[in-house]
Amino acid sequence: MNLLTNLFRNRKKSSKELYNFKTISHNEIADYPHGIEALKDGSIDGFLIKNVLNNEEVTALLKGYKALKPERINKINSGLSLFPEPFSLVDQLSENSRENLSTYFHKAEKLWLEFPETFGFDFVTRIKETLMTLSGSKYIEIPKGVDKKGIYNPATFKEMSPDVGELKAHCGNYFQKEFSTFYDHLEETSNIKDQLSYFVMLDPSESGGELTLYDLRWDDVKIRLSGDTILVDESGKEHDLLNPKKVKRISIAPEAGDMIVFSGGQIWHKVEYIKGNKNRITLGGFLSFTKDDKGLYFWS
Repeated sequence: MNLLTNLFRNRKKSSKELYNFKTISHNEIADYPHGIEALKDGSIDGFLIKNVLNNEEVTALLKGYKALKPERINKINSGLSLFPEPFSLVDQLSENSRENLSTYFHKAEKLWLEFPETFGFDFVTRIKETLMTLSGSKYIEIPKGVDKKGIYNPATFKEMSPDVGELKAHCGNYFQKEFSTFYDHLEETSNIKDQLSYFVMLDPSESGGELTLYDLRWDDVKIRLSGDTILVDESGKEHDLLNPKKVKRISIAPEAGDMIVFSGGQIWHKVEYIKGNKNRITLGGFLSFTKDDKGLYFWS
């Protein structure tokens, strides 16, 4: 960790703000040409970018998603559905087989070649343009699959249902040991430590569903106990996420068309329980730097 990051984190702890999370409009991203680098070095923790998609573009994506046949949707549990097939499921079923991964990457390439026509909007191009502006001169690509054939999915639809839908506390660095087959391949071309997270809100829930960031980082906390609400730091101290007096946090509630990019690899976070009468739907994934640090991959 460099001196600038250390100084910033020390300052931040004495501030009223837990994290440096910038809220900007889509037409202001050119004012942050080093935004991605700032996320990497910790001088900024996240961006809430307003109106990355307009109402017509959001409507087109939702229409395309809701037109999918039910058997194509991956129902993870009663509260969470994903499309396309998530990397976590592929990893669990791959049995360390690169051949199984290869099939997955070829399916992804076909899906995203057809996506602009079938969903009525070129989501990949919009995300590339946004990230390119936010990262200055870096090139933005979807990583290639096994033997450089096929591609990773650049994004995943996540649909969460009221009263049962949530994403338990996690951070991207934790995933790397949990889904090692997938990450071992990604690491061949990408610096996976401290990956970033991104998503675009398509349909927010009536209430709940906020993105909550805890005052706990992977560098200090690497153990999640069964039950998923207790984290343990390197000194053995337990942190009860259900107790806001013990673990500080901030919550962010994007509106339809807004995009969040944040340090999801390092910061422990979750999506709160969905409440109300309608589901919460997002589309997004992760970001990692290329080995030569000149480019950025987005994948899911």
